[in-house]
Amino acid sequence: MPSGVQRSSLRTCLAEVFRPGPIELSCDSPYFVLFDIARPLRLLDLADSSWTTQAGGNTAICSGLRSTARDWSRAIYRHYPDVDGLYYLCSHDSSARSVALYERAHDALPVAPTFNRALNDPALRAAVESYATELGLELLA
Repeated sequence: MPSGVQRSSLRTCLAEVFRPGPIELSCDSPYFVLFDIARPLRLLDLADSSWTTQAGGNTAICSGLRSTARDWSRAIYRHYPDVDGLYYLCSHDSSARSVALYERAHDALPVAPTFNRALNDPALRAAVESYATELGLELLA
């Protein structure tokens, strides 16, 4: 099983990708992948700063319609050419944070991940089952 940091990342990923559910382990062969970045990322903080309020936005950027988030992201991309991506509140777990990277960050990505396993891998099974229950998601094998 992954370390504590990896476990919390797994929970966040399951919430962001599969909520409202179900978690389908046999559909599209989902993987849990972690990597270490090759250089520091320049991220616009939408979670723990006042940037969103100052820009005239609200929490819909993170929790509203995906189309609203995409519109904001496109505007940010155009107006902040030095930003590699966004650091934002997870839409299904406000205590967690996520990162969305633009293609500008390609040189920050490693050649290979540090962790790369299918969600149906026996090493992840207990954690996936536990988080599915905790998040109220049905788990389909």
